[in-house]
Amino acid sequence: MIESKESGKSLSSDGSQSPPWASRWLWAAGIYNLTWGILAIAWPHLLFDLTGAERLNYPEIWQCVGMIVGVYGIGYLIAASDSRTHWPIVLVGLLGKVFGPIGFLVALLRGTFPPLFGLTILTNDLLWWIPFATILRDAAKHQRAISQSTGLARQQYVKQTQINAPPDVVFRFHESSDALPHLIPPRGEHETG
Repeated sequence: MIESKESGKSLSSDGSQSPPWASRWLWAAGIYNLTWGILAIAWPHLLFDLTGAERLNYPEIWQCVGMIVGVYGIGYLIAASDSRTHWPIVLVGLLGKVFGPIGFLVALLRGTFPPLFGLTILTNDLLWWIPFATILRDAAKHQRAISQSTGLARQQYVKQTQINAPPDVVFRFHESSDALPHLIPPRGEHETG
């Protein structure tokens, strides 16, 4: 992440700026997850009592869930600084927010949790689907644009050097171990005298 001197905003390593709305959503997700995690750790029976679910025999398990949710919060705060670079954090978060409701639905069908417990799915998971998916879409578009511009730069380089070969062949050769002797002749070969 680079900070622009003109705007004071964070830029991706390629100099582009992640959208401000993405940063705001990730800050909100980070604060929400940290708060939820702290509450689950400090009062592991609270959600169960409020929703009429049976208390766990081992509240430490729920405290571990709180710890995991809090750690996600830290990840979201990191991603908020540059969503285009830290998109994998958002992807992992979205996966958890998709699989969480699936797990809840299974527990609901088995009678493990009462339906009221599902209110947490609204704020913990469903609320974040569209923003996280939109952030990932923006990052994917950005990566595609970078790949296309990199490909064009390679093609231009090949044209400028008058090499009659496709760019991938040229670059593959230059990255191979066989390239060194062809690019740098052995000592004494060009020396006169």
